Amino acid sequence: MKKIIAAATLFAAGFAFAAEKKPSVAKKAPAPKAEPDTELGTTKNPIAVAEGIWGARTGGGANAGWFLFGDGVVAVDAGRSVDDANALLAAIQKTAGRKVQYLVLTSDFAPHATGAAAFAQKGATIVCQEKVANAVQDLINRASATGPAPAAHASSAIVITVSERVILSDGKRTAEIYYPGPADSAGDLLVYVSPQKILFSGDLAETAVLPPLFSRNIDPDGWISVLNRMTKLKVNALVPGYGPIGSVDGLQATGFYVNEAWEIAKRIAKENIPESFIPTRIQEPDVARDLKLPAELQPSHVANVTALVKKIREKSTVPPAP
Repeated sequence: MKKIIAAATLFAAGFAFAAEKKPSVAKKAPAPKAEPDTELGTTKNPIAVAEGIWGARTGGGANAGWFLFGDGVVAVDAGRSVDDANALLAAIQKTAGRKVQYLVLTSDFAPHATGAAAFAQKGATIVCQEKVANAVQDLINRASATGPAPAAHASSAIVITVSERVILSDGKRTAEIYYPGPADSAGDLLVYVSPQKILFSGDLAETAVLPPLFSRNIDPDGWISVLNRMTKLKVNALVPGYGPIGSVDGLQATGFYVNEAWEIAKRIAKENIPESFIPTRIQEPDVARDLKLPAELQPSHVANVTALVKKIREKSTVPPAP
C-alpha cells in the first residue's frame, strides 16, 4: 500500500542557497572525458571521499554514495536496477557494516532511482523531493512487480518528501538535503554533508562528461542560477551524477557548459533554419562560442543543443523553415 509522509521543512536565511538576482557561473570548459581506472570507484572498489563517506559508480554508469549516520547509513541514489542496488548494498555492508536507514534520491530519473525498490525491501526509508514522490513510488512498485523475489515487498515502502530543506543530524555530522529550485528534473535534491564538506550533486553537476539536457522539465535559467550558488559552497569533494568522483571541478564546468549550450540554443531557435540543419549550424564558428570540447563530447553537445532548440520552438508560435 502506498504510504507517503510529508517531512518537516526547515528554513535558514542567508545560507548559500539563498536567492540571487543575477547568476554568473565561472567560465571553465568541461575537462576531457576520463577513462575509468579498472574498478577504482565502482561498487567493487568504492572511493572513500572522507572518513565515513563513500562514492561509487554503479553498473548503469550513474554514481551513488553513502555515509555513516548514527547507528546506520544514509545512502544517496540507488542505480538503474535492482542488480545495481544490490551491488550498492553489498558495498555499503563491506565498507560501513551498518544498515541503510535512509535512501535519498537526487531525482526520479531511472539511472538514479530505479534501484530504490531493493533498498526499501531492506527497510530503508526513501527520501525524495515532493514533486516526484508519485513517480518514485511508481518506480518502486514496477521494480517490485517485475524484479526478483528480494524486492517482492518493496511496494510498502515509506517515502518521505522534502519541500525545500531538511536537516539530519546525529551530533557528529549534519546532512542538509535541499531542493534548490527548478533546474534539471521536476525535483532535484542536493545533499551536503558537514563538517567534511562533501556534496552529492546528482545530475545537477557532472565531472568530465556533459550533462544531458533532454528532461521535459528542464529549466536552463534556473539550472544556471542553481549552479552559480553551488559554486559558492565550500566543497572538499564532489560525488557527481556521472563521472569521476572527488574533484570539485564539475561544479564550474557544468555551470559553464549549461550556460553556453543554452545561449547557443536560444540563438539558433531565432533563426529560420530547418531542424535537419541544426547539427551543422552548431559547429559553425560564430555559434560554437568558447566551448572547445573534445571530439568525443561533440555528439552529446549536438544532441543537447538540438533538444533545447526544439524545446524553445515548441513554445514559439513561429515554426522553423521546412
